[in-house]
Amino acid sequence: MGTIIVVSGLPGTGKTTLSAELTRALGATYLRVDAVETALERAGIEPGPLGYAVVHELAQSNLLLGRDVVVDLVNPWPLTRSMWADLAAATGRGTWCSSASSPTRSSTDAGSKRASLTSKARRSPPGRT
Repeated sequence: MGTIIVVSGLPGTGKTTLSAELTRALGATYLRVDAVETALERAGIEPGPLGYAVVHELAQSNLLLGRDVVVDLVNPWPLTRSMWADLAAATGRGTWCSSASSPTRSSTDAGSKRASLTSKARRSPPGRT
């Protein structure tokens, strides 16, 4: 059974680094809203909420295949925050959310925290304890 892990936070807080490390550690599918929004903009489409909708559908497809999914996004609105819990409930999959919130933390502290979280994820993936 796949688990969805949502890593959110402001730009510069380390969410992409943490998401990538979790993805590698778990062998999960990695979905980054920024990448989808960039592709939409290059195609001449204003992303607005469309980037979130595309990643939501991709996450759902992968969860239904039994894949673990790591989603990397800012997640600024209550609607976007609740959609991930709703997706987990609708697919019967576990969910785990993390908010990266301290851009001023030293890189050593951030690296230690990421290493600790990655090590913990290897031992006991969220939703599987």
